[in-house]
Amino acid sequence: MLLRALLDADWRGRNVKAFLDARARDQFQGLPDTVAVVWCEASLLGRLHAEIAVARLATAEHVVLCLHNLPPLLPSPGTVHCFVQNANLVGLIPPAFLGLRLRLRCFVERAIAHLGKRRVARYVVQTPTMREALLRWYGPGAPEVLVEPFLDLEKLQAVCAAALAPQGRRWDFIYVSDGPPHKNHRRLFQAWRLLAEQGEFPRLALTLHPERDTALRAELSVMVQRHGLRIEDLGQMAHGELLKTYHQAGALLFPSFAESFGIPLIEAAAAGLPILAPELDYVRDVCDPVETFDPHSERSIARAVRRHLHGRSARIDMRSPAQFIEAVLQTTDKTVK
Repeated sequence: MLLRALLDADWRGRNVKAFLDARARDQFQGLPDTVAVVWCEASLLGRLHAEIAVARLATAEHVVLCLHNLPPLLPSPGTVHCFVQNANLVGLIPPAFLGLRLRLRCFVERAIAHLGKRRVARYVVQTPTMREALLRWYGPGAPEVLVEPFLDLEKLQAVCAAALAPQGRRWDFIYVSDGPPHKNHRRLFQAWRLLAEQGEFPRLALTLHPERDTALRAELSVMVQRHGLRIEDLGQMAHGELLKTYHQAGALLFPSFAESFGIPLIEAAAAGLPILAPELDYVRDVCDPVETFDPHSERSIARAVRRHLHGRSARIDMRSPAQFIEAVLQTTDKTVK
């Protein structure tokens, strides 16, 4: 979505050549004539061909804008600007949340990023949280790091307004995310279990990936059957269809531990949805939630849900010292008998 917005933007007469992943060809039809596209195959050989082409094309007068988080593999005479939105790359997501395959990929990408970081004249990120993380990752001597969040907000608001759903609310909450561990779905499921034990059965919609999230979807199915949870997995959907779902939910619930930008938070705000999210920097970078919680605690998530639904959450009843003694003695007496 962000890449399409950039390619559709007014480049003010600048000559632009975009090297794009061939897998996205169908999603990038009808690009402006001012953008010349080179489609690159998604393979090591395809990547190498693209890197060689960029190195040969660039001159000292060119700006090489890297939008895939990494600097060029080959030295470039152009001025290199690197746009970073991968929270894994700069250490915002702890390794414990990553599977073996993703850890290996991150290891390789971090190695490339470190080897090429001296070639980068300027880094660009979208939030202060990402800027701080990138500066820690880079270490001493870091170049300029710009915080430049961008989104076609007018278009987003127009699409959200046009996507009003006539059927009304179907869910109390929606969580727009696939299922990597740092997205915190399992703790969210446990929060719904706690609510069920208290006689609360709010309706929750999810957008899990049908192939990558098979284990998570299986766990969800078991919990739904065992505890009667009202959780519906909508699967992946086109962006336009996704925007319609915001208007069918009462609030966005977003328990993720870390985000580089948090686009669903921005989209929900544009759609006028209340937001429940962790009290974390990445959240406050882009929105003001109506309720916050500790993402490490399913009880905290459940309490935030109850506060939003009922205006308050259940608290423990305080006893007087005399009542405490009486309760303990009664228990003791029963045990002795």
